[in-house]
Amino acid sequence: MSFIRPAKKDDIGRIIDFAMKAELGITSLPKNEKVLENRLLSSLSSFNKTVNEPGNERYYFVLEDHETNKIMGLSGIKANTTVDHPLVTYKIEEDGNFFWLIPTIHTNALTEIASLYLSPDFRKRGAGRLLSFSRFLFMSAFPHRFNETIFANLRGVISDQGDSPFWNNVTGRFHNHSFKELMRRLDNDILDYKHLLPNHPLCTLFLDSEITKVLGKTDTHTLPAFEMLKEEGFEFLNEIDVMDGGPILYADLKKIKTNQHALLKRLTRFTDEGSASFVSSLSLDFRATITGVEITGREAALSKEAAEILKVNLGDDLLISPIHFEKK
Repeated sequence: MSFIRPAKKDDIGRIIDFAMKAELGITSLPKNEKVLENRLLSSLSSFNKTVNEPGNERYYFVLEDHETNKIMGLSGIKANTTVDHPLVTYKIEEDGNFFWLIPTIHTNALTEIASLYLSPDFRKRGAGRLLSFSRFLFMSAFPHRFNETIFANLRGVISDQGDSPFWNNVTGRFHNHSFKELMRRLDNDILDYKHLLPNHPLCTLFLDSEITKVLGKTDTHTLPAFEMLKEEGFEFLNEIDVMDGGPILYADLKKIKTNQHALLKRLTRFTDEGSASFVSSLSLDFRATITGVEITGREAALSKEAAEILKVNLGDDLLISPIHFEKK
């Protein structure tokens, strides 16, 4: 059985390994050991601090195999992205047979789900779903730590050579460095986000016609994440990343389906039966897994093994949510 827990200091080696193996363009998982170490320390501090409203907290979670203790993947949440820098995007506006790309700077309070990486050896059996959606249960358990609006900045189309056709033909025209140099600056935390944007709207009529094919598109590796977030209720509001043209998805925290369907139940007995569901603890030493659950009124039952993994005892409260939702 695999489960989610907060990343620990001992996990840094595996996290660095994930970052080095991750596809180019996952901007929230920099290929820089020192930056990653600092972010992990920030995560450790965030879980331990008292929070009344979202600030610069960062939360890292790992997916661990209970039997082998292997770390299978990583995911993260940035409580308030705009504390560090504004979210800069292009808003796509259709105008007949072409589009306008409107430079947009968001300074409103936003929470970002980020740093999602699942080792290729484990990309099956619902591992990615648990790694991603468990973050929503954590936010549901501690809503005061996060903003009402959640967004995800998904990786755009990147060539096999590690280049971005969008950067090369759109935003990169206003800068003197390549896409790989841009990624290097991101890895080293030396990028000024505001200066990425041009000072005026751009019309696709004057751009390579092939660019319209990558606006708001993801690569094949990111497409499953895109589909899962859409299932959760995230929406594409015609905003794209200024670096690679990837889609930016938004959702209201309270309307994310995992949260909408989450039930607060008390563990009153143990059983090896039940329907497979997402189950999490309500502790800052957070645990979440997929396991069989039986629900009777206000009470819930699950296996002793699952209870041990979740670090819960009889009488403790749990959050329980479906793994899948019916498509309308």
